[in-house]
Amino acid sequence: MAAETVATNPNLIPLWHALRILRWLLYLALLAFGLYFVSDRPSHIDQFGQLMPSTELLIFGLGGAPVVVGLFEMMVRDWAGAPRKPPR
Repeated sequence: MAAETVATNPNLIPLWHALRILRWLLYLALLAFGLYFVSDRPSHIDQFGQLMPSTELLIFGLGGAPVVVGLFEMMVRDWAGAPRKPPR
């Protein structure tokens, strides 16, 4: 079997770095919102003790967005031909 060759594009390296930064910013936003939620919980709970829809959307959206961005980051890294860290 012949190994597949993947065309590399070094012009995608800045996009890869931007996605890395965005992923970490999303994780920080999730942490910040979590701290805000803990500090002001009554404003996020309705009269039945359930989360408000906007709060639920933020919690699950900010939890899933970094994962999706991380998948795109790995895809762009492979397209750019950036080297992976060797396993230790």
